[in-house]
Amino acid sequence: LKKLSSRCTAMLQPEDAKPASALACKNRWAAVRTALATLGCDALVLILGPDGRANRGSEIAFNWLLGGESGKSAFCMPLDDAFEEVFVVVGRQTSTVFCPRRCRSVISQRIALWEDTTLTVPTKDEVE
Repeated sequence: LKKLSSRCTAMLQPEDAKPASALACKNRWAAVRTALATLGCDALVLILGPDGRANRGSEIAFNWLLGGESGKSAFCMPLDDAFEEVFVVVGRQTSTVFCPRRCRSVISQRIALWEDTTLTVPTKDEVE
């Protein structure tokens, strides 16, 4: 068992330890799914920006879930303008993320390890 764990550790890359890495985001996502199951809730819905009426709770949860912020930083950090218009639905079985094209790359990297997750990005025609 000890040899196996050292091999697994050897496969981790330095960027995996960063708070906004795909691995760290997956761990927080898994914690949300566990909490949903424990509480008997169907989903956590985060609607950011004007569509969510700039709901500070959604912004804090997003900064924690996908930004890697925690503690006082999560509460004090404003939402990055690039993430306005992002919707995140973490369900017990599946998850869905909607984001504008401008943040597709960042979002897709951070949710890369989320299982049963759909990322929706509008096409150029849909934006116009």
